Amino acid sequence: MYIDAHNGAFAKDDAIKFTPVGGQITIQADRKSSELFHFTVQDTGMGIPENMLPTLFVFDEKKGRSGTEGESSSGLGLMICREFVEIMKGRIWVESIEGKGSTFHVELPNISLETPTTTVV
Repeated sequence: MYIDAHNGAFAKDDAIKFTPVGGQITIQADRKSSELFHFTVQDTGMGIPENMLPTLFVFDEKKGRSGTEGESSSGLGLMICREFVEIMKGRIWVESIEGKGSTFHVELPNISLETPTTTVV
């Protein structure tokens, strides 16, 4: 999947906030096994400074930084993503090179969506 980084409908999304005009964002979903799904969001954006990586998914008032067009950022979105992923017994991580872009990874277990049965006594 390819998304134009500055299509007006996506202007406020964090995935696009750090990708410059003409950049690319690629979203992939793969079933790694019958028990595991792997999702990636890769961009050709600003990348993340190495010193920010260890605490990227932890709330810190000093973490926010401006997007490619001066948009504000608090860092809350990634913290919330981490919380949801952990609730679903998955894991999330990022690979990034400042000035080249980032790849965010999410692995989630395949959870059965069967309706639970109820026994009336």
